[in-house]
Amino acid sequence: MKPALYITDIQTGKKDCVILQGDVLTIGRSDQSDIVINSSNISRNHARLLFKKKNWFIEDCGSSNGTYIKRNGIFEKITGKQKISKSTIIRLSNCKILNLTQDAGIDSNKKQVISSKSKKTNHPLKSLFLGLKDGLNKVSGKKPTFNKKFEHESPEDLSMMIPIDSLKTVAAIIVLDQCDSSGIANSNEQVAYHLKKRLKALTDKVMDKHPCRFYENTGDGFLGIYDDPNEALQVARKISNLIKKRNGSTKNPDINFRLALHYGEIYSLGTGVHGNDLNIAFRIEGVTADAFSELKYNFPKKDRTLCSSNFLNYFKRQGELPAGMDFQYCGPANLKGISDPMDIFQIIYQD
Repeated sequence: MKPALYITDIQTGKKDCVILQGDVLTIGRSDQSDIVINSSNISRNHARLLFKKKNWFIEDCGSSNGTYIKRNGIFEKITGKQKISKSTIIRLSNCKILNLTQDAGIDSNKKQVISSKSKKTNHPLKSLFLGLKDGLNKVSGKKPTFNKKFEHESPEDLSMMIPIDSLKTVAAIIVLDQCDSSGIANSNEQVAYHLKKRLKALTDKVMDKHPCRFYENTGDGFLGIYDDPNEALQVARKISNLIKKRNGSTKNPDINFRLALHYGEIYSLGTGVHGNDLNIAFRIEGVTADAFSELKYNFPKKDRTLCSSNFLNYFKRQGELPAGMDFQYCGPANLKGISDPMDIFQIIYQD
């Protein structure tokens, strides 16, 4: 009896069974990986599956965007070896979600396996989910050789509702925008180009030290997704301080900015993200004073960091607010496209 693992692609529903001939199955972007995932968000040597003492384990291999395991409905970034239970859902970076179901063993004489490479073979398993009948393949005398890579699937039949609950997770959302970038470009393209370039250089300096699960450049800002709201808050704080320091040390025009932080549900869409809470985060970033029915003070138009009550409540549930900053209540805001008013806070950094 040899160890067997059923691997189901959550996004497509396709399933394959792997019987391990060695003790390691590698996953990555490299052609040398056993399972090749052709995405720039996947590291060349991203993760590996191991079989030891009658159990399967998954281990991240120092990937840039991480490997995550789903526990209690939330994807948690893994460190070290993590045991795979009877049925375990993992996420590789932000672009591929797999359900791993282990079996105590399958008789290799039965016709229901695809063999992975052994340590000595020169024929790595190049991809799973190759459209084999029932996701399974007969065992032959030769080890199978596959040359088709694990590409992103074509769009599903739009007449079908595809369940997305397994793609859902709760995360911190951070949005940065440069104020009046269009107006600046309209009056002076050279200044606009310089300010955008400097803003990206400053934000890249912070993001390189705080890599997020998902990042998207918006031209004059970015969208970032973090599992840990504490890290998202520190990113906002560091970016704010760097921009203010830059503005105070140059004779060039200031970089004016707006930052927004929110905590809510998001859904993975292969190389992208989806969810109404993303919309809320962008609405908070651009909110103006006239959206408040009971504004408590002179609301700043620029150089500000705002957060939702959802984001603040995360820290309240932990029993301690972050040190070195105040959360100033602005009031309930009627955000465009959002049905109910949302309490908004301005974050005042004390340093």
